[in-house]
Amino acid sequence: MGGRTMEWAARANHLGGLPRKVVITAIGTFAKVVANLLNTTTVHNGDTLIRLVRSRPAGVPLLTVSNHMSTLDDPVMWAFKGFPICDAKLARWVLAAEDICFKNTVLSYFFRIGKCIPITRGGGIYQEHMNEALDRLTNGAWLHTFPEGKVCQEDAPIRRLKWGTASLIARAPVTPIVLPIIHHGFEKVMPENYAFGRRPPVPLWNQEIKIVVGEPMEFNLPELREMALSQSRDSSFSSGQWPRNILGGLDEAAQKCLYMTISDQIRTTLENLRNFSKSYAKHPPLFPSPVPSPENSRRNCVIAFTTPQNYAPRLSELIHLKGWTPLWCPTVIVESTEQTISSIHHYLNPQAGIDEPNSFLEEFSALAFTSRTGITAFSQALSINPTPPLTPNGEILTIAALGNDAELLDREFIRKMCENPERIRVLVPSIATPSGLVEALGLGQGRKVLCPVPLVIGLNEPPVVPKFLEDLSKRGWIPVRLDAYETRWAGAKCAVDVVTKSEEECGFDAIVFTSTGEVEGLLKSLEEFGLDWSMVRRRCPRMVVAAHGPVTAAGAESLGVGIDVVSSNFGSFNGVVDALAHKWKSLENQES
Repeated sequence: MGGRTMEWAARANHLGGLPRKVVITAIGTFAKVVANLLNTTTVHNGDTLIRLVRSRPAGVPLLTVSNHMSTLDDPVMWAFKGFPICDAKLARWVLAAEDICFKNTVLSYFFRIGKCIPITRGGGIYQEHMNEALDRLTNGAWLHTFPEGKVCQEDAPIRRLKWGTASLIARAPVTPIVLPIIHHGFEKVMPENYAFGRRPPVPLWNQEIKIVVGEPMEFNLPELREMALSQSRDSSFSSGQWPRNILGGLDEAAQKCLYMTISDQIRTTLENLRNFSKSYAKHPPLFPSPVPSPENSRRNCVIAFTTPQNYAPRLSELIHLKGWTPLWCPTVIVESTEQTISSIHHYLNPQAGIDEPNSFLEEFSALAFTSRTGITAFSQALSINPTPPLTPNGEILTIAALGNDAELLDREFIRKMCENPERIRVLVPSIATPSGLVEALGLGQGRKVLCPVPLVIGLNEPPVVPKFLEDLSKRGWIPVRLDAYETRWAGAKCAVDVVTKSEEECGFDAIVFTSTGEVEGLLKSLEEFGLDWSMVRRRCPRMVVAAHGPVTAAGAESLGVGIDVVSSNFGSFNGVVDALAHKWKSLENQES
């Protein structure tokens, strides 16, 4: 295999980084002109991409994959409003065809300092520049690939994918966050056969570009490897030319089965997203904007929410951004205590492994957080620990967290855990529920997982945590419960604002629950006032009851509280707020 073309120009410190800053700024400016001045660009779910580019967990790489409609897809697809396209540090690395972008020394230098990695078509997935792409992922960078391998300007299903992208996912020391993206319109901005079978000399204008960002994909690599081994036993899918010193010694046939499975999963996701994008283009009201404009959303609505203090500011801000009035009525208190911090510290102390075998963190293969408070409490215990609980050498520890909670697993958290960040693998399930976390962790095979969960006081423990532990056991894990913080009733007066507001003529327009404990806490407080839920409903007949995700909705229903709106995107509070906006928009359409 050949060496890496102009690798010196691709280094961040090349000439102090000045050439890269100049080129990225120039390319970004050009892209903004094409996307926003010459043409019209609309983006669905762009906030997810921005969040992952700016604030994903430390050391976790991002791998974006998309269809390939023209030679302008990259960089113009990144030029939408709010995206840091001119920031050289945040800019993506991209796999680029060597025969197009690296024809001569000048082009090679330009694309190299622009963070492009040359790929030789037909050079195989183990060519040296694929190893360079793997190095970028190993360093936690953002890499973009076009897994179809070439431009296709037809409105046709996603073609069979090349295996290079799958190999990067399987070989990366820390499994990357894989984010699918589908776009339309670039084939009109830069058509391949514009005149005499050639592209136009400059981008065309007055075209519509549509970009649809999906949700992060998850790959259960241990399970997929086992499946590949099983499938490959009856396969003659081997030429004896692929290396065996990777992927835990998988032979060539097993490697090909693994890459084929991963590629098929990506292709299916991209095709589903492509079909979604076509519906989105035809029926945009079905997919409300993250921040509805004043003319198509209710204004001055009063939204009561029962979220505890550590989550309240985020939800309150989102409610305020919609033009609504937040009414905070916390019904539970969620916090760590001296006792719970001591419980966590027990697992961080090497002496514990001597006094009580299997009680030290080194004995665990995974650490599974089901809440943001659990991460905060664990971080607090780490801060008072004299040394990191993990030694620099040893088995990889998987740390799993749900949705936006994973942003707390930053570099500082990882540093507190271990001096060697390569021992830590951060896992963020695509479905932000405890069951989604169980699926993402895969088969336990007798390994231990530490589960920091709440100690519920003064309330009935919802079935969420017991079911989570039970599901882990069914998947072959040995779950160890750790009471990392307390959840307790906020007291009789926690419903006073709900009661007072419901007595007013205008009442309130909606109430948002983000956990089953909050629902029980409210009902318990209402009893202190001689009320029950049906009375509140009668006082506020237009009230919409919203739940942050199906787990909370099921818990509320079990307590006799009917739910009108359930967030389908429950990785963050944006989902439940958007669901409310969509509900009211639908009602307005029916009334009109």
